[in-house]
Amino acid sequence: MTKTVATFGLLAILYLTPSCVLSKTAQVLYLGGITYLLPDECPDPSEFVSQRSYNIKLAEYKRCYDSSRTLQTQCVTDTLQSGKKLTVPVYTDLCSAICHGSKNHHDCPYQGVRLDGRGKAGKDEDANEVKKKIADSFIGR
Repeated sequence: MTKTVATFGLLAILYLTPSCVLSKTAQVLYLGGITYLLPDECPDPSEFVSQRSYNIKLAEYKRCYDSSRTLQTQCVTDTLQSGKKLTVPVYTDLCSAICHGSKNHHDCPYQGVRLDGRGKAGKDEDANEVKKKIADSFIGR
C-alpha cells in the first residue's frame, strides 16, 4: 500500500511539473558542492504582458550577454533571526536576472559552475571553492 501511494505521488509530481515550469533553467554547482536549479536566460514569452515587452527584455538580455566578459552568478542575502547572513544563488547570471525583472539580487561571492558547460567562465579558484564538499564548516567570505 505504501509503495503504491509513493509511486502515485511521484507520478503526480512528474505529471504536474512540466506545466509549472515556464522558464529555462540550468543546474549550477555552488558552495558546498550543492547543485541549484536556477532560472536561465529569459522567461517564456507567455510570462510577459505583451510580445513587445518580451522583445524589449530579450533585446536587453542579448545586449547584456554580448557585452559581458564573464557572467557572475546572482545571489540574494537575507539576515537570519540569529543576525547571521545567508546568501544563496537565485539566477544563473546578471543578464538572466535582468530579463526576469529581478531587482533584489547581487553578484554572488563566488562564481557558480554551470553543469551544462554554457555561459562564460569565472575564476578557476571560484570553481575549486564551490566544488568543495562541506561538513560542519563555515561558508562564505
